[in-house]
Amino acid sequence: MVCMNNLKQVWVALENYRNDYDGIDPNGAPFEFWELGLPDSVSTLVETGYIPVEIARCPDDLALILGHDPLVPEVPIHPTLYVSFSPGWWHEMNPVIAKRKGLKFRDWVAKHGAQIATILDFHHNRWYSKDPLEECRFTLWVTLSGSVRRGWYDMPGECIPKEGK
Repeated sequence: MVCMNNLKQVWVALENYRNDYDGIDPNGAPFEFWELGLPDSVSTLVETGYIPVEIARCPDDLALILGHDPLVPEVPIHPTLYVSFSPGWWHEMNPVIAKRKGLKFRDWVAKHGAQIATILDFHHNRWYSKDPLEECRFTLWVTLSGSVRRGWYDMPGECIPKEGK
């Protein structure tokens, strides 16, 4: 419940950020993330004072429990800047995204409008994190319209989002 409340608070901060930066509401047209008024990252909301860092963290995030990245133990987390939540938007120049077979964010926006995932919590329920059949993660996310959802999800192009219980 804490994570869902935090996601909702992050969404309110994101809406304030979008209003301050003249973000456009999706209307079926293809828009880039900056045209929607979305920041470069969730960390930007913390760094610019829209939300306290504690709100941008999932209590189930293993890095917070361990104090370092679980995959790279020699990399400690920053105590005042580390955020758990991930953005649901991307830039095609990102090399990790480039492997998504040409899926462009603006086309994703045109197709799904305000139902695109904006903030993702991949850390929620880390003990039951992967769908073995589809490689999706059990995730909490909030849409651009403000709906908090949960289910099997991964970045677009990886698997098909399915809401769950």
